[in-house]
Amino acid sequence: EFHRSRGAMAVRRRRGLGVAALALFALATLSGSAVARAEEDGVSDPDAGPGGAFGADADPIAVDEDDAADDALPASEDVPVHKFETTVVTVGKASGKEKRKEMGAFFLRGDDAAAAATRFVYLNALPLSQIAHFTETFAREWELNVPEESKPRAKRSNRRSTPMGPRAFLERGKRLAAEDKHDESRFDFARAVAGVRERVSSANDDADPDAAAALTDAERAEAFELLEQHHRTHSRALNAAEKQREQREKAHEREVSVFRDRREARAAAAETDADFFVLWDARFGEGRETDGETLSEHSETSSNAETSARSRAHDLALRAAVAARDWDRVVEVSRSVERDAALLAEIPESDMPLRRLALARAHWHRREWRSAERAANACVSAGRVAGDWRRGQVRAVAVATGAYASIRRGDADGALKFFAAAKRADPDTPLFKQPYRAIKDAEKLLKDADLKLERGESRQALESADEAVAKLRGLGGDDPCAGSAAGCSGLVSVSHLSHGMFSGADARRCRAHAQMRAFEHALEACERSLKSLGCADPPSSASAEEAEAMGKACASADPRHRARALSARAETHVRDAYFEGALSDLRIASEVIEPSAARGSAEASRLLLDVREATENAERDRRRHENDRDHFGMLDLPNNLGELPKDRRCEFVKKAYKKAALKWHPDKAMEAGKTRAARKMNEMTEARDHVNVKLGCVEPKADLDEQRRQQGAGYGGYGQQQYYQQYYQQQHRQRPPGGHGQRPGGQYRHSWEF
Repeated sequence: EFHRSRGAMAVRRRRGLGVAALALFALATLSGSAVARAEEDGVSDPDAGPGGAFGADADPIAVDEDDAADDALPASEDVPVHKFETTVVTVGKASGKEKRKEMGAFFLRGDDAAAAATRFVYLNALPLSQIAHFTETFAREWELNVPEESKPRAKRSNRRSTPMGPRAFLERGKRLAAEDKHDESRFDFARAVAGVRERVSSANDDADPDAAAALTDAERAEAFELLEQHHRTHSRALNAAEKQREQREKAHEREVSVFRDRREARAAAAETDADFFVLWDARFGEGRETDGETLSEHSETSSNAETSARSRAHDLALRAAVAARDWDRVVEVSRSVERDAALLAEIPESDMPLRRLALARAHWHRREWRSAERAANACVSAGRVAGDWRRGQVRAVAVATGAYASIRRGDADGALKFFAAAKRADPDTPLFKQPYRAIKDAEKLLKDADLKLERGESRQALESADEAVAKLRGLGGDDPCAGSAAGCSGLVSVSHLSHGMFSGADARRCRAHAQMRAFEHALEACERSLKSLGCADPPSSASAEEAEAMGKACASADPRHRARALSARAETHVRDAYFEGALSDLRIASEVIEPSAARGSAEASRLLLDVREATENAERDRRRHENDRDHFGMLDLPNNLGELPKDRRCEFVKKAYKKAALKWHPDKAMEAGKTRAARKMNEMTEARDHVNVKLGCVEPKADLDEQRRQQGAGYGGYGQQQYYQQYYQQQHRQRPPGGHGQRPGGQYRHSWEF
């Protein structure tokens, strides 16, 4: 009967799995058909952009625009569930006086009072004897002040039949330490020292009370000794892990701010779209005959009735296209009108701003950001700028369209120009205050990163660059080089022209990583900065069309951003002792920025001076490096290696070269560092050959130039140079005398240098 019941359960389980699989298949089919229908209907989301740029320490937060529960942000294990301050009392060694200080403390997800107190004592370098005191303090804080929604849900049943007590915690800590699980064992040792006991549930009323008994003095001393030993051995590694957790926490907080800012940006874009249709319906909606009457008046006074008829046909076509959200048709009709001067003259001047706004919105929905900027700029120029700026005006919708198109294209300066037009006309307008302040804050953060780099504060500069990128991403901008395995290569990425605002942040990251001597990460950031501008070298697999498109994109990029990226990569090469590459990048940067500096740009002039100064320093460092190259140091060899016997020192060199070859093999390097790894391999080979010759491990190779000089010495004691001079003097004497105005012996004077 038992086997029959198990077989029936298995059959029911398989049937349930089959039903679930059919349900999932049907759901996937319906979703796919819905997506296909949406694509056929031409439904497009104007606010969806290319893949965003996320920090290496943070996970991207997905945003579902159709989900009403966007407020439920995903949690992170690195973010504390509760923060508070507690009092720490210290006693001065010399004065003996007590000092009270408030220090920040926190609970991580899954912590109990003993775990949080142990982490607090470790991080603040407090005496381990205070763990029991802080465990009680953290337990009171957990019970009284931690919100119930932040606490983990209580388990329905306790799997252990016996509750854990101090003695059980001590035994489990020993077992975890033997398994090299030191991060968990320290918490059990701390629980044993603090005398923590698990609560006995109603189901365990008859549990053994000896299991939760207090420790004896010997056991307590043993637990304290194990905790001190763990602290001496692993405190530094645990503090380093805590710093990494803090970095991940900051990265997660940035992602949360980006999540909320992008949601506000989507709401603003939806309001802009709604305002445009309100303006359009108020002027050209159904039942509105104003434009028709105006056109009829123009047709009566016009000398060309055919032109007036075509103008009315174009007007009706534009109305129908906007009403049907057929943006391709809107662009086609608008361009046909702009190409015909006679049709353009038939349109009333008061209607031109709204018509150009319709063209800008059409380019926006087609994701043609550059064209949307131009049409929005023409709309603002065609209308009146002075006066109060309020929501629902044609010029306000045009500025919002052009500015956010600039942000989507990655041109923060272009967005600032649109916002500045509104700010100059009406400084007190509440419109565009938040995006204008966000761009200004991003620029300030990048300048702050430059100052920190000058002071050598590389990690703080990285944080400033990441915060600047988060500000810009919150407005809807996206880095085209992030989140894609192919990077920015190809025509698809080149269509996002000149993402200068993200290029500048990556240039700062490149310099910061170079200062920390993380050269592969620095080169990757520099490559990403140049690729976002379309100025990276095309890959070997790229076709001629792709290479030409990348060249055009690079030519249209801002020379300041390109020069800054090249200068950052040159600084990385200098720090890595690759002076040829540094000088090459600096020469290109000088050629790129010189025309802008000649036109009077102050920023370009400063960049040009910095590039020239860096070129001089790189030339000086290159000469010093060539004269004082340390081949022993390149292979990490001791200076007194020559004191060993010949066999041992040669074997030492062989092992050192093998170790260097394993380290610098190109297959082990990142994609951006493969060229650097190949160069390092060549340098290691050169250093090995030099050291082997110096230590007598191999015979020195003969100098080919010296051999030629020795072979050339002859002909009665004359060297090779004297022989050539004698030969050409003889040829000169045998020439016939020249004519009038010519020297005897020929027309040309021979001058040979060897």
